[in-house]
Amino acid sequence: MQKPFSAYDGDDPYIFISYAHQDADIVYPQLQWLYDEGLNIWYDDGISPAASWREELAQAIRGAETVVFMVQLPPLIVNLFPKRRNVLLLIRDQLGVQR
Repeated sequence: MQKPFSAYDGDDPYIFISYAHQDADIVYPQLQWLYDEGLNIWYDDGISPAASWREELAQAIRGAETVVFMVQLPPLIVNLFPKRRNVLLLIRDQLGVQR
């Protein structure tokens, strides 16, 4: 599956996204949605081929304003979580992003 956009690379606040590659078909639309909402997103697309994988990840995590782990959950648990829009508002509030 093609990656939705280039990972953020800059000095503004950003969200570090961690996910299993096997879940890319589920995760990439969510990344695109956050990106379209104006949030800076760093995910594994930001690791250059010649770079030290561990050091790149460590640096990205240290520099992130927010770290999000995307995991698949059973439907029963999913129903306990707030709706997607509420999650976006929570992330924006934590980052101090206004839109």
